[in-house]
Amino acid sequence: LRVGYGVTGNQSGLDPYKTLQLYGTSGTFYDNGAWLTAYKISQNANPDLKWEETAMFNVGVDFFMFNNRLNGTIEWYDKRTRDMLYTYRVPTPPYLHPDMMANVGDMRNTGIELALSLDAIRTRDFFWNTSVTLAHNKNEITSLSDDVYTTSRIMVGDAWVRGGSGRTTHVVEEGYPVGQFYGPEFIRINDEGKYVFRDKDGNEVNSVTAEDYTYIGSAQPDLSFGWSNRFNYKNWDFSFFLRGTLGNKVLNMGRMTYGHPGYLIGANALNDPLIYQLKVVPEYSSLYVEDASHVRLDNASLGYSFPTAGISWLEQARLYVTGQNLFVITSYKGLDPEVDERRNNGLAPGVEDREYYPKARTFSIGVTLTF
Repeated sequence: LRVGYGVTGNQSGLDPYKTLQLYGTSGTFYDNGAWLTAYKISQNANPDLKWEETAMFNVGVDFFMFNNRLNGTIEWYDKRTRDMLYTYRVPTPPYLHPDMMANVGDMRNTGIELALSLDAIRTRDFFWNTSVTLAHNKNEITSLSDDVYTTSRIMVGDAWVRGGSGRTTHVVEEGYPVGQFYGPEFIRINDEGKYVFRDKDGNEVNSVTAEDYTYIGSAQPDLSFGWSNRFNYKNWDFSFFLRGTLGNKVLNMGRMTYGHPGYLIGANALNDPLIYQLKVVPEYSSLYVEDASHVRLDNASLGYSFPTAGISWLEQARLYVTGQNLFVITSYKGLDPEVDERRNNGLAPGVEDREYYPKARTFSIGVTLTF
């Protein structure tokens, strides 16, 4: 039985000058026969800034059964983050700049993780071990305001496409998890090549305003899982690892950007512009927020260990072939349902960029010698 509690700090995004009032250039002006550079306040001072704090309480049980053939762990955790850093809008005056970074928001993560490992078969010539991991996490923004900084929701993300205006993709709101897609509810593309959306009153319309937006999916998965297997038969060994997620959504920016026949690049054309014949500028909606549930064969390896009993200077010799990122099973129409979150700021996850280099499928052959 394990019980733990700890508090950690995070100052990511808090550079050494965030507490100070800063100045920046603001165009030029003409004075006394010369053009001079103008300056203005570019950052409000906030000497009360501090790092975020995350307090985590967890309870776990580790167990071994049946002569250690079955072992595993079950863990429940409650992680609460307070004083989260965010740049808030402030009134001018009294402030000289409309934005200020402050410690305001609170967030909670609770979840359960399960890991099981079983030696299913143990014989002289054959061995099979199988392992399963399951994880479920519930995320919730518990507070976005205090007595000084107040907001009901924060719109984040960017769904800009050529010919259209920028549009936010996510909402951060109290009582909801991070990663909520927020936008128009798509119904169909009509015979005129125009979008048909559902407005706030349930009517079918060709255009919507921010008042008609609704929740159209979450980037947070309901379940993350992994399954690994290892086999040994005499001198042969084989292993593979499958992993995936269930219930998460991804915004397919590539499909949205190139969903108009006029935007096709002349090669590797998508099906959508040829099927729907869209005649208006592509627009962010639930049409492009897709189910990203998937199963990926992350790696597989086959090896053979040569007998070395008659070679005194060689302890082991193994030949192997390995493959990485071998296949993905998913209904997602983009390049990869597992997007690179480093491209996002953490508040707008689950967005696949328009153009990027996808994960490579790799194969390797090697020899391991132990002397």
